[in-house]
Amino acid sequence: MTENNRARLSAWPAIIPALLFAALLFALAATPLPWRFNQPWIPSLGVELNVYVDGLSAQFLLLITGIGTMVFVYGSGYLTGDPGNVAYSCC
Repeated sequence: MTENNRARLSAWPAIIPALLFAALLFALAATPLPWRFNQPWIPSLGVELNVYVDGLSAQFLLLITGIGTMVFVYGSGYLTGDPGNVAYSCC
């Protein structure tokens, strides 16, 4: 496998945080804040899962997914030429 193909393969994990970042941007444009989500978790005990997203938490979600995408992209390019990188050396 050539080094260029390895670089392309190692960048695939960056798609997950990039899709989350894009989905969050789309959701922010489509629906107003705050977001509330309630889900019964253990109904017999009256325990629920409650999620509340306001402006500050949405900003942090964008920050985490955006930086996560950049870390994956940078790491895939940085480790491409490393002979100790055995993630895709099988082929």
